[in-house]
This record gives sequence, structure tokens and C-alpha cells, in this order.
Amino acid sequence: MLDARSFEGLDGEAREKAAFLCELCWTPAIDALWSWEGTPIVGNIPQTELGQLQGDNRLVRRVGEPKPYFIGGVTCWSQFAEWADRCAYQGAERDWFIYYASLVHFSDRSGRHYLVTADERLLRESVGEKGWFRKGQQRVTSIDHALVLAGHVMKAHGQVFYESPHPNHTVHTARNSIYDHLARFLISSRRRLFLAMRKDGETQDAFYGTDREALCKSIFDRGSDLFRGCDRIARINGRVEETGAVEEILYDLRATIANAAGIFDTVAVLADSAFALELARPSEISLNEYSFRKALREAKASHLAAEAERQCPLIAFLWSLRNPILHRGGLSGYTLHTLGVGQSYKATLTPDQAKKLKALCGHRHEAVKLWGLDEPFPGLEPSVDPEAFSLQLAVATIEAVDELLSALADDRGTPDLETTWTTEERKAIQRFQWLSGLAGSGAH
Repeated sequence: MLDARSFEGLDGEAREKAAFLCELCWTPAIDALWSWEGTPIVGNIPQTELGQLQGDNRLVRRVGEPKPYFIGGVTCWSQFAEWADRCAYQGAERDWFIYYASLVHFSDRSGRHYLVTADERLLRESVGEKGWFRKGQQRVTSIDHALVLAGHVMKAHGQVFYESPHPNHTVHTARNSIYDHLARFLISSRRRLFLAMRKDGETQDAFYGTDREALCKSIFDRGSDLFRGCDRIARINGRVEETGAVEEILYDLRATIANAAGIFDTVAVLADSAFALELARPSEISLNEYSFRKALREAKASHLAAEAERQCPLIAFLWSLRNPILHRGGLSGYTLHTLGVGQSYKATLTPDQAKKLKALCGHRHEAVKLWGLDEPFPGLEPSVDPEAFSLQLAVATIEAVDELLSALADDRGTPDLETTWTTEERKAIQRFQWLSGLAGSGAH
């Protein structure tokens, strides 16, 4: 159900996202209706209208349908006015409540999975603990979240629609190509990296097939795997009362953490090769090792050494997860049942891991809730929401690796080179970001 009333006043990128969501309604991915107030921002999506009050009920029809036919209704219409009176709503506030309370009522009872709105008050109240729209009572979501949900559905079916200029004309891609495009776009130092890792006088043909070239490629493969892992976790996390869901989530979360650590290890191996570092033992080839960062400075790789120091909070937190996963028991988790809301899946952290995550959030000026960190219940260890956590870890890792590779190229004296993308490719990649929950990620 699309809230036309809130969509019509949007502008800029917010309107672009709303228009893209509407385009997806012309594809097999989404079935939608417009609400009965407001002007739709695109055509060819059925719009609804309210019938006259009959008793205490109002019928809902599609605009243009013959009067005897209807698609549903809103029962007990007086309940909305009674609640408004109870809350002492007047004027515009009263109108606002009656419109949204009746719209949510219809959306839920007509079998619509979600009511998609851009109304900030409705979104805020729908996650609150009290009130008509309180958490767990209605399926109200934002445009951003609706795009992510559509992305998960399309990826699960292996066919991702990203453009539909008009109904019955759609453009789609396979889900795997999305991950490759995102990795190559967000790690913008790609061309500089391949050039920086070539030896003096080495031709491109001679560089092809070397271990250095394979390591460069592996960074983008791991980046692609990070986004693929996030999507798998999100799809499993969306299951309801599914036996074995926690175990599947933990399996993918362990793999995601190992992939993130592997990218940083690859950067370290490339740096060791590029600058011929003097180290006491091979185990020191790690950005997490002080001796490695010291060797970088001594080899006059000052930009990379400084960037590695700046990324220490992320690397330290990641290594607190990596080492237990690779050498000990690793992550554990559980299913949390909340009365009146439902259930959710949790991955537990040790107190030390939670402390390092809070330090990382402070370093990045981010709220811990963005990473899905919850305050532990009495007697329980700290825990994170796997979906939010895996996505933030992937984003933070990709951003850090891009900065590290740029610093490596600077130390190698590699000129600035921009990866060329056509206007259409940039448009597609922007939409891939929206469908993957990466709306805030930088575009270079």
C-alpha cells in the first residue's frame, strides 16, 4: 500500500527513491495500491477511494471500478474518532490521525504486507511502545526499507529489476552481477591498485597471472562476498519461527567476519610485496600488528601506515571476532521471544567484543544501535541484530579498504585515475545501492 499523501510532497533524492519504488510496481516484484488521499506521483498503479459511510463501515474501491464492486473496507469507522477524542486531537492533527489510522486498518486487513509511507510522524510512532501505531501492531515501513525488502525478494528469485521506463518494459540483471558492481564501484581505487602493484617496467601482459594480480582481484571477490553474505543473513533473519534459522545466520555471519578480515590480510600481503618490508617473521604481515605498521613507516609508506593507524579501532574489533572464529568456538546466538511483538534472532558478543564495538562506534561517530547492539538483559551476554550488524560491518570494511588502497597507491606514486562509468551504469549502481540498503555509501 503506497501512501500517496506523503509521497506527493517529496523532492530531490527522496522523490527519486519513491519514483523508483513505483517503477518496481510495474514489474513482477511488487503488487501495490495507492491510498485514497493525495495525488499519485506516477500513473498505472491502481488508486483506491473510500465509499460513503454505511452503518459504521466504509467500502474501499479501486478508482474507476463499477459501484457494485469493491476490494475491501474499513470497519468500525467510529473507533478512529473516539480515539482522537480520547487523545484530545483537534484540527489538522485529528485529520492526520483519522486518515492514517483508517489507512493502516485497511492495509493490514486487506492482506497488504506493508504500508509504505514518507510521513515522519507515522514512522516514528510505529516503532514506539505506546499509542495506536505502536510497535508490533502494524506493518508500516519507510521508502528506504521497502526498497531493501524488494531487493531481497528479487535477489531470492535471481532476477533484479532496476529500471522500468513504463509498464510492461522492464530491465533486470542477475543478482550476482549486483554484488560485483557494488564491490567495483565502492572500492574506487581499482585502477590505481592494479597499476600500483606492477613492478617497474612490468607490462600489463607480464603482470597478468601473477600472484599480485590474483591478490588484487581477490579484494573485489571478497567485497562481493561481503554483500552476498549480508543478503543471505537478511533473508534468514526475516523468517518467522523457523527452526534452525539461528544456526544458519551464525554460519553466514562467521563467513562474513572471516571475509572482512581476509580483505585486510590481503591488503597487508600486497603492501609487503609492494614495499619489500623487513619483518622478523611472516606472522607479522598484518595491519593489526604494530611491528607491521612500524615497518611501513620505515619503508617510507607513510600514507598507508597513517591510514592503517586510523583504522585500528575497526581492525581491533574485527580481530576480536576473527580469532575466536578461526581458532576457538566462535560466535553463538539465540532466539529472543518478546511478548506482543514476536521473535528475533541474536548473535552474542563477549563483554570485550562489545567494548571494542562501542569504541569503534565512538571513533566513527555512530550510534551503537546502527550496528544492532542491544543492552543485554540481566544474565545474558551483549548481543547484536545479525542483519544490521553484518551490513554495517560490510560497509565499514569496504570504506576502510578503499582508503587503505588509495594510501598504498599514493605511496607508490601512482597517479589519480578514475574508474569510468557511463551515466546509465551510475544510475543502475545507485539503484543497486538502494536495493541493498547502502543508500548512505559514498559514490566516487
